[in-house]
Amino acid sequence: MGRRRKAKADPRKAYDLIGQSTDEGKEVLELIAEVKKRWKDDLREARIGAAWMIGKKADKDGRVQLGRLRKCSELERRYHRLDAIVLLNQDVYRRLLKPQRLALVHHELCHLAESLDSNGEVAYDGHGERKWRIVKHDIEEFREVVAMHGCWK
Repeated sequence: MGRRRKAKADPRKAYDLIGQSTDEGKEVLELIAEVKKRWKDDLREARIGAAWMIGKKADKDGRVQLGRLRKCSELERRYHRLDAIVLLNQDVYRRLLKPQRLALVHHELCHLAESLDSNGEVAYDGHGERKWRIVKHDIEEFREVVAMHGCWK
């Protein structure tokens, strides 16, 4: 009978949850709320959390991912009560000015939209929860973000 090897835990972490416990965390969550209130009324019912992407480096073309929006799975929605998570590159975020931070969060929230059923009504899952979908870029940047913030990158 062979012995099973115990898998080694990877000590690196890819994400840190952002909560209200730090000034920086409060700022990010306030930016999400501000964007929803000012420009994204269609997301008022969306439960959106935030997390830092840790150690995100430039790719071989020198491009650095500033952030992304991740839609939560059905299980995550039921367990964590979140519909989506804004993932932000912590290293980059700390170097941005406040208007750039606002534009970045706005950009990421533009990736989220309500799912509609075949009648054009808001779609719900089997648990009665509102369904959401990911929206791809309509141009290299969202027109809405350019209109509000200009060429901020």
